[in-house]
Amino acid sequence: MTQEKPHLQTEPNGVSNAAPARAFGRVIAVSVLVLLAGLGAMWAHFAWKEPAGVGLESAGDRLPEEQNEPAASNRVRLLFTADGTHLSPELSEIRQTRSVYEHTSAVLQLLLRGPRSGKLRSPIPPGVRARALFLHEGVATIDFSAELRENLHAGPNAEILCIYSIVNTLILNSRQIKSVAFLIEGRPVETLAGYLDLSEPLIENLALNAGEKTKE
Repeated sequence: MTQEKPHLQTEPNGVSNAAPARAFGRVIAVSVLVLLAGLGAMWAHFAWKEPAGVGLESAGDRLPEEQNEPAASNRVRLLFTADGTHLSPELSEIRQTRSVYEHTSAVLQLLLRGPRSGKLRSPIPPGVRARALFLHEGVATIDFSAELRENLHAGPNAEILCIYSIVNTLILNSRQIKSVAFLIEGRPVETLAGYLDLSEPLIENLALNAGEKTKE
């Protein structure tokens, strides 16, 4: 006795039921591919947006290319304090840089490491890190870690010397930087201890620089 071979049921027009099934499968496959492509594009977008470090935890905006000329010298002056009332310079050197951004980043990192001379001390609190640096139209905006405020000693001199050690050093060593703005942990800050208004970018205060009157 022979068995009949199974056969596909067909519609009245003779088209097999398998055709719609295959078409539906193709639609599902295409939809999955489109979804995966979209997810991949989103991941690539945010991965590309993640800044890369240049001497800092993260990099920021750069000045326009026409202002991104190499620094004239790798010799810099860092402002610390000897008497607790004024800022005193310490000469140092950085590697040759290719742009104002890299130059400013290198100067900032040296400043945060503190003085080499035992006669000077840094007015910047210990443990402070620069999380990001942004340069735009002559304003250097620095995003600092919370230690800038949390580890600061009490008193107006402590806040004034801390802030202007940063402001004066960066402006002194770059003709492109005209003022400095402060962020802490990515957020604007109005003051550290109530003695200085940090809600707007600060220009240099030459009265605090002992023996420093002009830029290089």
